[in-house]
Formats: sequence, C-alpha cells, structure tokens
Amino acid sequence: MRLSQALLEAGVSLSSITASTASKIVLWGIETKRDSKSLYSTLLQAPDTYLVAPMEDLNFNKFIKYEAGTEEGVLALFSKALHELVGSEKPHIFEALDEGYISAECNVGEEEAESFVKWSKGKESVWVFGAEWETHPKAKLLAAWLAFISKTIPVNFIIVGVEAQMAASKVSPIPETNIELEGFDGTVMYACLALKEDEEKAIFASPQFAIAAKAKDGDKVRIQTAWGEYLRRLDVDKNMKGTIALLPFANLPSGYRYAKSRITLVG
Repeated sequence: MRLSQALLEAGVSLSSITASTASKIVLWGIETKRDSKSLYSTLLQAPDTYLVAPMEDLNFNKFIKYEAGTEEGVLALFSKALHELVGSEKPHIFEALDEGYISAECNVGEEEAESFVKWSKGKESVWVFGAEWETHPKAKLLAAWLAFISKTIPVNFIIVGVEAQMAASKVSPIPETNIELEGFDGTVMYACLALKEDEEKAIFASPQFAIAAKAKDGDKVRIQTAWGEYLRRLDVDKNMKGTIALLPFANLPSGYRYAKSRITLVG
C-alpha cells in the first residue's frame, strides 16, 4: 500500500502548496529537487524551514538527521514529545513505547525531538514528504502516527508527486507502539531520477562512503542491491556526507528508494 492511500484511509487529507501558504515548512526526504524542481524552489522561499532526513541539505536552516529505514521510530518519538508538550486524546498509547531503543536505532535524541515539536506547535505548518515516503514498506504504520500528529497540532501533509485529496474516512487507527526497526547499515543506495543521460553511468557518494566501499573517485564498481546489479563509475562529491550514495535512473526501480548494497571494485 502506498502512503497516500494509507493516509486517506486513516482519515488524513493531502494538501497542495503555494509560496504564499508556505510559512513553516518541514521537508521529510532527500533529493526532492530531482523529483520536483518547482516544489523544491517553493520550499526554499518559506521563511522558516526544517529538514528531517537521512542526508543534509544546506539550503535548510534547521536539520535533524535520522537513520534511513527508521521513519516509523522518528514519528513515534515526535508524537510522544508532542503529547508531553500539548497533550493528546490517547495518552495510554505511549505506555509501551521503548523510547531508549527507538532513539538509539533512529539516532535521534530526546532534545532534538523536543526542539522540533516546540517549533511545530502553534502556527500551522506544512510537512512535505519526499517521493521515497510514498513507497515506504511500512506505509500503514506511518499513516497511523501521522494521523495522531494531525489531531495534535495544526499541520498539512503533502507527498511529492501526489495530488491533493480529501479523506473520506473520519476514523483514525491507533498507532502501533511495539516498534521493531531495521535500519540500513553499511553502504546504502538511494534511487533517484537522473537529470542527465550520463548520470546513469555513475553513483554519487561522499568521501566517507568511498572509504566504507574501499574505493576511490573514478573507480569502476559493481553495485549489488535488491533492485539488481549495476556497473557504475564512483563520483566522489566532497559536499556529500554519510554512507548513503545516489544511484541515478532514467526509470526508477519499483518499491522503496533505499536499498542496502554490496560494492566491489571492477578490474
């Protein structure tokens, strides 16, 4: 199930955005500019922005980094922090939440969660979810947490590439607090849209990724993922950080955009 469908079934409508309505923006995702250059430009016009993602974007003035694949845990931590700050209709759901385990797996601290929710409360904000969220394997679980959040603070949700839609359902599911997270350790690929034809010959990665992959800039590498096997040139970008590399495609593979990878040198 896609996240948009799960949200609508959870009683959460999807919105659209314009420069005039985007005063407080949260972007959940990476490489949004590749999926929608116009939307990304609109986000940058907002006077107050927050990026919550596994990779940094220096165009956003506030940033929380989490581990790819632990989105459910991040939403649970933020929901708990919101409940403690402003209260909620269902306080009992947090009794079984293992905050220590979730925080460690997500790499998001209690102070970061508190700072984010203090910023979020009050004036209505817009949360924009990158295209990778639409195909998340835990879409229904994410939708339940987002439905809880939407009833706690004034917020509108947007998914990149998905049109605005009104939810027919008025009944929201109870979030699942027995959370098991499977992060992406080691070298990780993010499938992104290729902006130019020759990008399909390369992967773009940080110096840290190159060290983890035991390769250097310009090396030809074999990349093995759940999507398939690819021969690419390693292009090291000193402005990138972390162990997530960009794997460009003209036609994106189906499913979740993150995948664990095995990198070997060719030749």
